[in-house]
Amino acid sequence: MSLPNRSLRILTAHRGHTVRIAVFGELDRGTLLPLSKELEQCDRGPASVFVIDLAALEFLDGASFRMLLEFGRRLRRRGRHLTLVNPSPQVRRILAVAAMVHEVDVLDEWLEEPAER
Repeated sequence: MSLPNRSLRILTAHRGHTVRIAVFGELDRGTLLPLSKELEQCDRGPASVFVIDLAALEFLDGASFRMLLEFGRRLRRRGRHLTLVNPSPQVRRILAVAAMVHEVDVLDEWLEEPAER
């Protein structure tokens, strides 16, 4: 049985001690590996705040949910922080039903810090 053609795009921006990762498409077992690798690579850097923008994420499955949850827990154990922002209504519902909102911040938008002069 062939799987439908699913795509995932990731855009990462580093700014000081904040990493912002925008995720586009569907996040499931078939597309999870690229995001997992990107998070691991970013985790090796100096960032203390990780913001994952879910505005363009159309779907999130259980495996993806568990990966994000575990990543947030690992960050928290080391004094770092994960925030999920801009979830679509369907993704927000998945996060709420799965109680992830109690493990990480889920915000409707992320306000950028003012640029240093």
